[in-house]
Amino acid sequence: MNSIAFLQIWKQIMADLIGKDSYRGVTLSYSWLANQFGHFGLGFIPTVFLFSYPYFKNTNAAIIVSLVWLAFEILNFTVPLLSNRPSLLKILPIPTLNKYVFKPDYYNGGFDTFTDVLFFGLGAFSANYILNQLIPNSLIVVIIFIMLTPCSYYWYTTKMYIQGAVYPFQLRLSQINNNKINSTEAKLVQNFVRKCLVSEGNNFIIYGSTNSGKTSLAVAMATELSIKHKICWYTSGMKILSKFSEDVGTIQGTENIWNWKDAQSLIIDDVDAGGKIVEELINPQLFNKYLESPDEKKKLFSQKNIIWVLGNIHLDDDLKRTWEVWITEIGINKKLSSIILNKIDEEANQVKKSV
Repeated sequence: MNSIAFLQIWKQIMADLIGKDSYRGVTLSYSWLANQFGHFGLGFIPTVFLFSYPYFKNTNAAIIVSLVWLAFEILNFTVPLLSNRPSLLKILPIPTLNKYVFKPDYYNGGFDTFTDVLFFGLGAFSANYILNQLIPNSLIVVIIFIMLTPCSYYWYTTKMYIQGAVYPFQLRLSQINNNKINSTEAKLVQNFVRKCLVSEGNNFIIYGSTNSGKTSLAVAMATELSIKHKICWYTSGMKILSKFSEDVGTIQGTENIWNWKDAQSLIIDDVDAGGKIVEELINPQLFNKYLESPDEKKKLFSQKNIIWVLGNIHLDDDLKRTWEVWITEIGINKKLSSIILNKIDEEANQVKKSV
């Protein structure tokens, strides 16, 4: 399985449009649909109000409303871009004092802005056509609708790729604000993401103490892959061990489209217990035990890109060496890199001890 099939897209659309979200929950694809209907309404409603004034007859109302939203979206996109800082508020593009640790994907952000502007325009010119049924207005509506078709397909399926990975929360790399990651390590993270887009068998270990941001970084890295329409799957160390013995189908409902076998990239969180639990509950020997089977699960596992979340407050070199040796042994190539997020805390502790 390398992509989402049309039948799965259709099932997701039906699931999003039919039923009450008060008891079924809200998916990312549903949220995207609701968001775009909101953009359509923000173009439609102001145009209806402006049309009541004589000066705004014909297409003037739709043009003015579209230009106002275009200016807002351009400002909302360019201010963080030019300042190299994330926006302080979602409503107003006010930059913060913190610079990006990971620069945003400006092409992806620009495409999102372009899609939003089209929906604003579709709402504005649809209102204009209903109120004044001129041929130019109908042609503009048809042209915008045609332009929106590939855009909508991309964004809707992108949301499906993200929700199919069953991440515990939503986060992109540009939202990571961790002063423990320097520029060299940021490049290491970005290089791993780029390698996962074109090759397999890459492994990345995130070491760190409790609350050091390990899971956040792992989810953000994998989300960048999901946005590029790579099949990812988030799990914990204990859960993946139980899944090794299962033979699950590819479609598991509207939110869980695939399983670990289908995924091109895995995020294995909580490999050890962490916190004050110093005992190693999961080790490479356990993985070996449950991966050894006639259907060559171990070979399948070794071909996947994997982000490992490993470490606790008692992280030591022996534990690191054990996992790194095992990962390179099962891998097709020795494509292993790692990052330690709590190194600043460790340095501070060393200073305290020396004093």
